[in-house]
Amino acid sequence: MAHIQAKLIAQDSSYQIGGKAFDLPGEVTTVELSNLVNKFLKEKHEDKAGEETDFKASEFDFLIDGEFLRTALNQYVEAKGLSTESVIPIEYLLKQEGPEPEDQFSEDDWISGVHCSEEFALVGSYDCGVTIRKLDDHDTRVQGFGHTEPVKSVSWISRKEDTFYAVSTSQDQSAIIWQWEKDNETMKPLFCCRGHSKSVDCVAVHPGKAEFVTGSWDASIKLWSASPTPQDDSNEPEDYQKARNKKKRQRIEQRGITRVPKITMAGHTEAVSDVVWLNDSELCSVSWDHTIRIWDINEAKEKTNLRGAKVFLACDYSQQNSLLATGNSDRHIRIWDPRNKSDIDSASLVKRNLSSHVGWVTCVKWSPVDSNQLLSGSLDCAVKLWDIRSPKTPLFDLEAHQDKVMCLDWSNRNVIMSGGADKFLYKFRYRSK
Repeated sequence: MAHIQAKLIAQDSSYQIGGKAFDLPGEVTTVELSNLVNKFLKEKHEDKAGEETDFKASEFDFLIDGEFLRTALNQYVEAKGLSTESVIPIEYLLKQEGPEPEDQFSEDDWISGVHCSEEFALVGSYDCGVTIRKLDDHDTRVQGFGHTEPVKSVSWISRKEDTFYAVSTSQDQSAIIWQWEKDNETMKPLFCCRGHSKSVDCVAVHPGKAEFVTGSWDASIKLWSASPTPQDDSNEPEDYQKARNKKKRQRIEQRGITRVPKITMAGHTEAVSDVVWLNDSELCSVSWDHTIRIWDINEAKEKTNLRGAKVFLACDYSQQNSLLATGNSDRHIRIWDPRNKSDIDSASLVKRNLSSHVGWVTCVKWSPVDSNQLLSGSLDCAVKLWDIRSPKTPLFDLEAHQDKVMCLDWSNRNVIMSGGADKFLYKFRYRSK
């Protein structure tokens, strides 16, 4: 395969070079293609300026049929079985700059949960505590203690002016709803949500309602009210005003008034490892029983059951592309389309299989603004930033942790955070496009 006919195309008008066809050597790489594009951009720049002026070359990535070119062109063409009889269109785009390490925070034990807002990071730890840190102030730290065993997950619920509400789950079989006044140095437990019989490992707050769901090692999923005020449906039997016993009052002050679940959904046969909302009424859960299940919350019943080959450890759903990402015990990240309910074969619902980790994938998070990008964290101590158009090679390896990665967050478009068993929370600045 000596030469290949190809046309170089850019969507961004500022980088277009006319869409002409080239007779390229088969061994050409992305570096050489970048040099070729820059050669024509320089000529275009000089023609426009009317004289030779300073030109700054750019690095480009190249896509063929929606997948990044990561080998020599002839190797890609042979691997994909593309015809060399016709001109191959190659799209090029400006190469993304990598995340920049910005800060690190130390906790007293393993960091198991993190969720960022615009200003603050909510952090859960194996020291049984929940911490709030200001993103731009290393020394600002607010703590809340109410759990009696390690915290497994955390999430912000809502904010009303300078009052924040959050939820944490724990191995002590409970979830706690917290209230934090911005000027206070401590968090106040409002409600202790009890109903699970084993460790509560995951939580997902409803995007539009005052509700959240939890998943547990008892294989069940429970829906709870996230309202900061006591409910009228007998969900708060230990009302503080009725608790005349001193020990009971102290327990309520430490952990909050007891709240019971609104509904319970059963179907999984092993631990529920992660949950995520798909829309206002549909919830997705993944489990150690090798299944992905989609639930109708309004009817409190299972709608879809997809079986995988290995244990599912994490999941996240992208509102940008309507795809589900899962982290698995076979070291792979799989991208699913849960909308295709008519397909009986679960394997055919997998749209991409991302492989680079050498340990179990413990957490996955989609970009909040880019439909192609997501993060993964693993027991191999690595955090990787992927573009699903490059399934074999991550865009960037975020090297920081010295022990297993346990949690990730990408809620703030420009901030990536990861926590792990090395007791460090790392912050990266990323200039999302």
